[in-house]
Amino acid sequence: MAIEYKGDLSPEGEVVPFRFQARDGVDPEAIQKLSETLGLQEVDNGNDAQGILFRSKTKLLTPDALGQFPDLMAAIRIGVGVDNVNMDVAAQLGIHIDATPGPSSIPVAVRALTLALSAAAKVSQSTALLQDGKWEKGQDSVAPLSVHKSTLGIIGYGRIGSEVAKMGNGIFAKTQFSDARDIEGKVESNEMLTQTSQFIVIAVDSPRKFEILDREAIMALNPGTVIINISRPWWVNQEALIERMNDPDPKNRIYYATDVYGTEGKNMFEKDPTIKELVSSDNFIGTMHTGAQDAGTKKDLGMNGVEKLLAYVQHGIMNPDSDPRMSFNKAFNVGKEKKLAGARFVVTHDSTAQKATQILGQAESHNINSIQNEEGRQYNGEKVAVTSFDIDNIGPDEAALVLKNIRENVEHFKARAMFYSDVS
Repeated sequence: MAIEYKGDLSPEGEVVPFRFQARDGVDPEAIQKLSETLGLQEVDNGNDAQGILFRSKTKLLTPDALGQFPDLMAAIRIGVGVDNVNMDVAAQLGIHIDATPGPSSIPVAVRALTLALSAAAKVSQSTALLQDGKWEKGQDSVAPLSVHKSTLGIIGYGRIGSEVAKMGNGIFAKTQFSDARDIEGKVESNEMLTQTSQFIVIAVDSPRKFEILDREAIMALNPGTVIINISRPWWVNQEALIERMNDPDPKNRIYYATDVYGTEGKNMFEKDPTIKELVSSDNFIGTMHTGAQDAGTKKDLGMNGVEKLLAYVQHGIMNPDSDPRMSFNKAFNVGKEKKLAGARFVVTHDSTAQKATQILGQAESHNINSIQNEEGRQYNGEKVAVTSFDIDNIGPDEAALVLKNIRENVEHFKARAMFYSDVS
């Protein structure tokens, strides 16, 4: 017989909805999908939310920021980057963080090639001249770069980088890539790639901040090289970049095209004058971090966020993609949907000896089924862990008592009990 999730258990043994909040303009259809799902309830106040969907505007970088959500158990970032989340703090609080990078891979790859081809065709330079009433065909300032005779180099061969390569194969004479991982066919070093590619796409996805193209690398680039950055602004040394873009000898200049900036928003130029100097160069072309902002992609991102939040809410599944950036950096409970009516318990805690045994000891009088214990991210020299177990055919009052015992007798971060009943 089929079963369905009815809600979480309150300390009093009542089956109550899992409370969620959608923030930062999450797609309305995604919100509607969650609101119409049995066992969930949308709330307006983050103080009441057990789960949130959020985009880049919400910053979860400090204990105080995460403290605004005292009941928070799961937070799903709608989008690729998680720079607005401090994973160590989230892990220390036992909060499950995940993101939705999949749906944006193709649109961002398309944006990378759009920027590359626009730079090659001198679109921004030609448009400015035409708007100024000038026709300068035949001048070096609007002479296009040869794409079909050029090599496209890609730094970072993950989801986006590999898509760029697929699309670029039919346009460029050759595509090549470098990557920190041991991947067959890669160019051995970034230096070798940058010296042999006329177009360079930076598609690295890493939480670390370092310069992939430092001053020395930029100064060594061949004249006419086009850098396309659709990843993180700090990968490229901005001062050296500006210097090469505005070289006194036009024949020694390089080009820069990007969709990402170190500071973004209405006051970005006042906050960071370097950005204003960068975008003022004739050899710059840019868009406003809109690579994954089309309506179709935003809808797909929102629905992917719904899927991930529901996986946690209804089954206790965390980080199904084993994304190493997350607070629980390995997949937990993947594919283990509950089969029989009763309760499932999920407890996050520090990974100390015998902690899982202590948790299970609070339910020793019951027939425990399907136990899983997994270590997660390391923080401050410690590791976060999660323990989950099922008790089949248990009533809400008894299950609530087990949850109460765990909360009162075992030191932990977060503890919840999901309740399931047969579908009549």
